Amino acid sequence: MSSHHIVRDEQEPALLILTDQIPFALVGELLEWSPTVLVAEPALETVLSWGIKVDGVLCLPTQAASLRTQLNDYHPLVLILKDETETWLEGASAWLVAHQHRNVYVLVETIAPDLLQAHAALQVLFFDPHFKTFCVRGSSYKKWVLAGQQFRWHGNANVTNLRPTADPRTWEAESNGLVKIHPLDSEGIWVQETWNAEEKRT
Repeated sequence: MSSHHIVRDEQEPALLILTDQIPFALVGELLEWSPTVLVAEPALETVLSWGIKVDGVLCLPTQAASLRTQLNDYHPLVLILKDETETWLEGASAWLVAHQHRNVYVLVETIAPDLLQAHAALQVLFFDPHFKTFCVRGSSYKKWVLAGQQFRWHGNANVTNLRPTADPRTWEAESNGLVKIHPLDSEGIWVQETWNAEEKRT
């Protein structure tokens, strides 16, 4: 089994993998800084097949005994037990904060509304197969992009160099240049931008 595990600064984002629906070709760039890698049990088999170093597995207490046996050859690795009433993200958050992590990249199959809640102790950046999603507070989001790059946002905002598409949820850059999304809500907004998933698959 290959390893990307080196001495690291916990200021670097951890990587929390909650889905096996994102191909490894898309995940590789998120491993460049050798992050702490946590995996939810439903995605574990696929992630282990990638041959990367896994630092922790999130599971229910009823799964712990069988996982300890299954993962005996992957020591050191911790099991992080979550309550059945918690989401996978909630189960991981307490462990990450206790281990001095403040930033986390989260791989999800899709962005559900209940994910887009404030996580006061963590800065969270979500990745699904097509979009990356992050919270913008206190300032505008600005980025130079190519014409046609797509964006979504959850909340009220003023925008520059964006036009609507046939999908009412999605806007795209009108031209090569600076895109600006300015939140109108004091609590900020969640912005989604495409992360070239189709290009990375080729």
